[in-house]
Amino acid sequence: MQNGPNSGFYSPSQAARVLSLSKRRVLQFLERGELAGDKDPRGRWLIARADLFALQERREQEQRQRPGPKSEQSPAGEANPEMVEVLREQVEDLRGRLDVADQRDREQRRIIAALTSRIPELPSAPASPEARESDVSPGPTRTYPESSAGPQSSPQTRQTEEQRPWWRRITGS
Repeated sequence: MQNGPNSGFYSPSQAARVLSLSKRRVLQFLERGELAGDKDPRGRWLIARADLFALQERREQEQRQRPGPKSEQSPAGEANPEMVEVLREQVEDLRGRLDVADQRDREQRRIIAALTSRIPELPSAPASPEARESDVSPGPTRTYPESSAGPQSSPQTRQTEEQRPWWRRITGS
């Protein structure tokens, strides 16, 4: 079954557009029984055109009967002076707040500039990994006396190990 203005039935989305409401609000009307509707075999709501326009008419009558806020314009079409004065006061307040925020931002920028000027320049990093390895001082090395139970190594092996970085000695690479 096709719904829409031509079929006489509306989906909740289509009804929401007609009523200028959200789909959720239309579903609330359906669930509360404020808007009549039936579910199709798939469980989707279908709203009859007559029911939709009856709800629309009821809502319009309620809005006409409800006392609304005072109009912002006088009957002659001129702006309400009280409203204009309130709006002017709000504009003045907002301008004052903006000035305070601008001053705070300027002060923060000044502080940041002063702090960044005090940070020393970092030395440039070496270009190649070999250069970095040569700058790393080797860690402490163990030397084992001849009589100890430690591993025996020749003086040349010890010297080679002392030149290798500590992390290479530990990982064995």
